[in-house]
Amino acid sequence: MVVFEIIEQIGRISDMSLQELLIENKLKIVSTWIDRVMSTYSADGARFFKSQKDRFANPLGYSVEKGIEGLFASICTGEKIVDLPNELFQFIKLRAVQDMEPSKALAFLYELKDVVREICGIEILSSMSEEWADFDRIVDQVALLGFDVYAKDRELIYQVKIQEMKRGNHVMLAKGGRCPSSLMRGNKEEKKELRVIKDC
Repeated sequence: MVVFEIIEQIGRISDMSLQELLIENKLKIVSTWIDRVMSTYSADGARFFKSQKDRFANPLGYSVEKGIEGLFASICTGEKIVDLPNELFQFIKLRAVQDMEPSKALAFLYELKDVVREICGIEILSSMSEEWADFDRIVDQVALLGFDVYAKDRELIYQVKIQEMKRGNHVMLAKGGRCPSSLMRGNKEEKKELRVIKDC
């Protein structure tokens, strides 16, 4: 009986498109993907980010959950993605100011490929080679969008540091003075770009 059920399930899946397969497994894929992102933090941090649901008490956890949900929904449409969800945009900006290598900061975007393979099965996906190639390109495009956000913020941070060095404010900072964020209060545009850095 079990054998017949497995054969029936394989036959049903083989008639599905990759898009339908992704939608059917959406909850499991998104949940696993979020877990992978959280695993890049300490055990205590990951527990807090996953358990605290208040968006104000836990902005990072909220950004990860809502950002990944929104991004996966867009990927499931199969259409070209030109913008990242705002929550994911903010999460990448947060990672840009953390002490984390770029490859580690953005690896979670590529993790989606492994998650889909793990949940949907390599054997099933191998029968959808053309659709998988399209999916692969979409994920790569998303990763490039993420890299643009990350690189822009890193560049902005370095520019602020250079300006502080030129003004001699690095000496003041070393002596417990104000942070670069507070020194930029008069520059609204730069302040807006660096809104993920809290004011002193």
